[in-house]
Amino acid sequence: MKVTKYWHRETQAAQDREGSSYALIGWGGSSRSIEEARQRARDKLQRMIDTLGRGEDLHEYEYHNGELREELIEQITDNRGTLIAAVTRNRYGALVLNAANVLIADIDLPNTVSIGGLLGSIFGRKKKGPSPRDTVIDSLHRIASQHPAWRLHVYDTHSGLRVFETSRPYDPTSNDSQDMLAALNSDTLYRSLCRTQQCYRARLTPKPWRCNSQRPPNTFPRESKADQREFDQWLSAYNDTARRYTVCRLNTTIGNGIMTDEAMQVMAVHDSYALNDNADQIA
Repeated sequence: MKVTKYWHRETQAAQDREGSSYALIGWGGSSRSIEEARQRARDKLQRMIDTLGRGEDLHEYEYHNGELREELIEQITDNRGTLIAAVTRNRYGALVLNAANVLIADIDLPNTVSIGGLLGSIFGRKKKGPSPRDTVIDSLHRIASQHPAWRLHVYDTHSGLRVFETSRPYDPTSNDSQDMLAALNSDTLYRSLCRTQQCYRARLTPKPWRCNSQRPPNTFPRESKADQREFDQWLSAYNDTARRYTVCRLNTTIGNGIMTDEAMQVMAVHDSYALNDNADQIA
């Protein structure tokens, strides 16, 4: 699981073979020390300069290369002191659970409300057939029936479902876990992130635009006291608004498998952040 406590930035001007100028920024992260983060930033900057020198494409998308610059909020360890999960804050300010071995899949549901369906609901005509949510849950029951050792915990989210499989550990870099995520219809971008970050992720607090809040004024790591003060003001306002919402609600549990101790601990952290029984709206 890649969680990073220390970050450092290096900058340098450079030119490609055609003489075009670039202002390069190399970020380096480390869970051990700022010195190691500094060296990694320098190494990355040099790789970028070398890439320009070879005339290759400089584009690098951090979501895929495993370098998510997120503030580390909390680390969760088991009774042996092994890190099993962490809570970080993502670029738009929401808290995120990072789980080393507990499989998590978010499933987006299609928006199937048509004009006819909307008019029918207004004038009292019942919709025919099961909802997309019920259809997916039915499919989860069918899949789980073929795996009697499983224990799925299914949550309703703003745009779909969140599923935990808690009967055994899943290495997020393995083909087994990737096949499992695909079977649960988790999107390909998330599956790629799980592999590169070596963990599973689940958002714990509302997206700002779903709870009448703004995006953060700047990104982590904040390099000046003024930036930190500005962010702290935003965070106070965001927290005041976010506490009126819930991120998800438990819908059902499928299967009779026995939960691992690690899964129990990770899900307790998830539920303490993500569930708000007093909230009316999911965000």
